[in-house]
Amino acid sequence: MPNWLEIKERVAATGRVEDDQVENLRRVLYADGKINRQEADALAELHKLVKHRTPAFEQFFTQAVRDYVLEDGRISAYEAAWLRHMLFADGRINANDRTLKRGKGSLAPRWRFGLVL
Repeated sequence: MPNWLEIKERVAATGRVEDDQVENLRRVLYADGKINRQEADALAELHKLVKHRTPAFEQFFTQAVRDYVLEDGRISAYEAAWLRHMLFADGRINANDRTLKRGKGSLAPRWRFGLVL
């Protein structure tokens, strides 16, 4: 199984995350059963590198962000600031970013910090 650095280098070279790489990402990032801040930051950086996003990668990314932000069932001011920074890093909100506020595990009911998507 590739490690984090190998995955990141491949994504930087190809601009995409293939479905088999999503499983490798899952194994690497969830090795201890949860996503911590450092892993969430690394995944957000990887997300920026991906030019061709597959549905499997988008779903994984969205779920991992939810798992990090909602680990304790609520969004702290610190987590809200992190989320706001991550979502607006490129100056725009895309359709996948909007899914963080919809569907199962939505952040919307817990969002109280003034960000409107």
